[in-house]
Amino acid sequence: MENIIERIDRIAEEHPERIAYDFLGKTNTYGELRQRSDALAEYLLGAGLPENAPLIVFGGQDFRMITAFLGIVKSGHAYIPVDVHSSDDRVRVIEEIAKPAACIALEELPESCGGIPVISADKFDGITAEKVQPVNPADYVGGDDDFYIIFTSGTTGRPKGVEITHDGLASFVGWMDRDFGLEKGQTALSQAPYSFDLSVMDLYPTLTNGGRIEVLPKETTDDFRQLFSRLPEMKVNMWVSTPSFADICLLSEDFDGAHLPDLESFMFCGEELTHQTAQRLKERFPNARVFNTYGPTEATVAVTQVEITDRILEEYQRLPIGVCKEDAEIVIMDENGRKAADGTPGEIVIVGAGVAGGYLNNPEK
Repeated sequence: MENIIERIDRIAEEHPERIAYDFLGKTNTYGELRQRSDALAEYLLGAGLPENAPLIVFGGQDFRMITAFLGIVKSGHAYIPVDVHSSDDRVRVIEEIAKPAACIALEELPESCGGIPVISADKFDGITAEKVQPVNPADYVGGDDDFYIIFTSGTTGRPKGVEITHDGLASFVGWMDRDFGLEKGQTALSQAPYSFDLSVMDLYPTLTNGGRIEVLPKETTDDFRQLFSRLPEMKVNMWVSTPSFADICLLSEDFDGAHLPDLESFMFCGEELTHQTAQRLKERFPNARVFNTYGPTEATVAVTQVEITDRILEEYQRLPIGVCKEDAEIVIMDENGRKAADGTPGEIVIVGAGVAGGYLNNPEK
């Protein structure tokens, strides 16, 4: 299985001037992404950090975030994305549970990270400005090593850090390549914060295929006037969001195929896609494909998909979640832990590639 980072590096070697990231018109290239992530990795490799300990990355949705992610995994560590809009208490609890080797604070931390080393935004910018030799791929995260750790919301108790391995992520990216008809070099909407695993659906399938990430940051999406003026200016081919965010965009008369002629596919996850939302999108964007997907964070973003066609809209009032990806299996279990008979309700059990290694520092769970 080819290493995720090596795939992105290869694009940077072949097309260094290609745009990788577009933040409201401020662009950065694949060449910059490789150079800056290599510089960070070299610094981290020489910092004497505890082996295999993850690093927190605290920030928003700018280019430095993905630079930090790739630099960290190039140095053999997993990253934990923590959104700048997180509460002080959530940041403290994540730090307590994760016991990270360090914290990269691209925005001002609400409070000190418990005495661990903190790399400030200014220091980060200095480190990543250095010109260094490429890092040895042997140092990269790979196989069953943790690639990233995303913490659950904690609505049903204390947040849990879901450990996603390199090969789990590679399985997800391979599935996106095969089953969704994605073309190389596409531009994808990036709207979800990086602390929400929906963001993985646009980030890695796009970067491994030499595409462009076009960001709609929270500051824009929270202001409908800004959002509705920005939408028709976007050149995205692939739309990734929750259904509820699409519902907000549908309030704008300009959110249609005439104003976004490049939009080829909608990818939904994280919430139930309703019949009404899918129907309205099909009417507004008659040439775009609409995909419904399902999966918990613990199974690497999503494990099932179905294209919502006119036939499916006619046959189902409540939309199906589709079929399982080929390297995993979904079993419906009864209350006794046995496979339920066909047509009998039960609990969804996901088996196979992409299932998380566990919860960070929480073997009981």
